[in-house]
Amino acid sequence: MHKKVLIIGSGDLGMGVANSLIEEGHEVSVLKRTPPIKKEKLLYIKADMTDHKTLQDMVVDFDHVLLVVAPDSRSEEAYVSLFDTGVTNILQLFADKNPKASFLFVSSTAVYAQAKGELVDEKSLTNPINYRGKILLKAENRILAHNQKNCVVRFSGIYGQGRNHIVEKLKKGEPIQSTPPYYTNRIHREDCIRVLLFLLKKQFDDVLSHNLYLATDHDSLSMYDLALHLAKHYDLKAPQKAILKEDASQNKKLSNQRLLEEGYVFKYPRYSLR
Repeated sequence: MHKKVLIIGSGDLGMGVANSLIEEGHEVSVLKRTPPIKKEKLLYIKADMTDHKTLQDMVVDFDHVLLVVAPDSRSEEAYVSLFDTGVTNILQLFADKNPKASFLFVSSTAVYAQAKGELVDEKSLTNPINYRGKILLKAENRILAHNQKNCVVRFSGIYGQGRNHIVEKLKKGEPIQSTPPYYTNRIHREDCIRVLLFLLKKQFDDVLSHNLYLATDHDSLSMYDLALHLAKHYDLKAPQKAILKEDASQNKKLSNQRLLEEGYVFKYPRYSLR
């Protein structure tokens, strides 16, 4: 079934989804402040979600919207601009011109504050303690209140294709927390794209079972075990163990059970060096 899809967010994930949808015959438009000269098969809309004036004359005859944006920095100002002001502008635009369009919003597991090794799923308490989590949770709630068919997916830490901050720590000889174990939850960037396509197509057919999903692979590794694995692969010196007090933060363990029950099959179910 041919669909008209608007993608807001032209980064790695957004463009990966856009290209796949085009190959399948869907009509895809990408919202971008400075569209490229060479457009190929993609349709570009020159606008800025954080500036409502650039959206005023925009035609929004889309069936679905993928909102997969990332701030320019980790500052509070950047998060407010994108996930508060920007989300407000987009939701108002569609409320006025096309309230039936459904949204898929990419959020983060930063909305959880658990840090003692707890197992966390979609039903777990969200009580973020930092501004990033608070702003994202507010945006999630507004997206879900806008349309009962809207959906939110919370990604864990994305790795693959240039995301090598742990390797950089190893190269610098930085110690890695060993005791108590600090859990790291990961998902390969290819699975991120595949998850978004999977959920979008479920939205296309109006068969999503839930409106909230956690997207993470099968294993919550300890950061030290992961660092050892990477050190061996890259022929680097094993990291020094950082042994902290018993009450030190251990992060959380994320469950992907709901996504698996929905029918998603991971390409990289466990950490992969590809």
